[in-house]
Amino acid sequence: MNTVEIKNTIEAIIQGLEPLEQKLNVPFGFLWQVVLKQVYVDLVINILFFIVFLLGVYFWIKLFKYYQKNENNLKEDTKEILMAFIVGFGLLVFSGVFIYAIALIIEAPKVLLNPEFEAIKKILNLLKIK
Repeated sequence: MNTVEIKNTIEAIIQGLEPLEQKLNVPFGFLWQVVLKQVYVDLVINILFFIVFLLGVYFWIKLFKYYQKNENNLKEDTKEILMAFIVGFGLLVFSGVFIYAIALIIEAPKVLLNPEFEAIKKILNLLKIK
């Protein structure tokens, strides 16, 4: 993008935000600050979900160790049910960790290095909806 295109895009964004500004009765500068902060909030929420999935991995490991330790003391039906739960829970947790890890690897640098761009994308998405 050359400077003329960038200038035109910024002007279009500002013109598009004027109706939103009037509807919300909020000045553009404040709206920009809120959207910019929201970018960081979204990143923190994604990190918290990743931590929750990591806790799931921890509890899955504990459950699997319990199963291995007490395998001989469990009834056959209980063994099968517990193993099915361990496998199902493990697939859910590990797929969640994998997906969130990839999302954080892609998303975190973008947000940390250029939060303004992410804020502009959020604003443009809001304008597309309306």
